[in-house]
Amino acid sequence: MTRWGPDCGDPTTYLTIALSTNSNNYGKWKNSEYDQLVNQVGVESDVEKRWQEMKDAEKILLDDYAYIPVFEKGAATLQNMKVKNLVIKPCRIISFEYVEKTE
Repeated sequence: MTRWGPDCGDPTTYLTIALSTNSNNYGKWKNSEYDQLVNQVGVESDVEKRWQEMKDAEKILLDDYAYIPVFEKGAATLQNMKVKNLVIKPCRIISFEYVEKTE
C-alpha cells in the first residue's frame, strides 16, 4: 500500500506511475500495450486524441486491476465574498497573485 498526490493538473501524473520502467511502480505491474499507449500520450499534440489515449490507458489499468484505489484525498475551501480573483488549481495550488479585496 502506498500513496501518490498530483504534482500537476494532468492525468499523466497518475498514469505514468504504472509504466513498467517507472521506479514508483512498486507492484511491478507490466503491460506492453499500456506502456506504448502512455508513451504515445507523452508526444501527442492533438488534444482530443491525447484525451482518448489517456482514457484507453486508464481502462487497461482498471481491467487489469493494476491498482485498487482505497482512499481519495479531498479538500474544501471557504472564501470570503469580498475576496476576488483567488486562483485555486485542481492540484490544490493556491495563487494569491491577482487577489483583490472589495468593499
